[in-house]
Amino acid sequence: VFGGTGFVGTHVLKALSARSVPAVALSRSGVCPQHLQGESWAEGIEWRKGDAVQPGEAREGLEGCSAVVISIGSPPIPGDKAYQLQMNGESNANIIAAAKELGVPRVVLVNATMPQWTPPGYREGKIMAEQAAQRFVEHAEPSGSTGAVVLKPGAIYGTRHANGVPIPLAPILAPVSWLLKADPGLAPALSKALPSVFDGLLVPPASVECVAAAAVDGATLEKFAGQVTVVSADELARYPLS
Repeated sequence: VFGGTGFVGTHVLKALSARSVPAVALSRSGVCPQHLQGESWAEGIEWRKGDAVQPGEAREGLEGCSAVVISIGSPPIPGDKAYQLQMNGESNANIIAAAKELGVPRVVLVNATMPQWTPPGYREGKIMAEQAAQRFVEHAEPSGSTGAVVLKPGAIYGTRHANGVPIPLAPILAPVSWLLKADPGLAPALSKALPSVFDGLLVPPASVECVAAAAVDGATLEKFAGQVTVVSADELARYPLS
């Protein structure tokens, strides 16, 4: 799991551990996050240092793996375009290229659903990453087991940790998710009226547990072999946990 110390990455690792799937967490720090130290499941994870911006380190991290989950990137806030493109696009593409080179058969990409007015570096980076996942399968043997799963959530809620401090997002985003799921006609109507504002924005937020469950399924289930599967924000918001 690249980005294994992040918000989504740690939950993917926890879900893999719950299914008794051996897992490696790769991050720039290479150490277990402070808030997970002492957790029994975290003790069974191999925490490794790896920088996806460096192609050589991406290859080293993938040796011997049967699947890779990519959950890295910078947030969609205005900033340096080149940096956002590197973090959301080039780094993801480096990992996918390394997976192809080493014969890793499965790629799961945590991507995003986003409005048209998202900062260009973020948006172009996410598009670049998804295109790399598409090519990963298109250039594979037709009868092979190579597969890519692209998860496209909108907002993701749960409890984030910043420097060990918990930041609960569910009290704000969970009600929004419930509202958009309860009235499925609301978002399409607003998007049709003002697509430049609402298209890609009014999608139900997904819990981090749902996103993690989808990532683990994508990495382990045979039904995702031989194809590119895109899981939408709406599907992720309703994704079963068992």
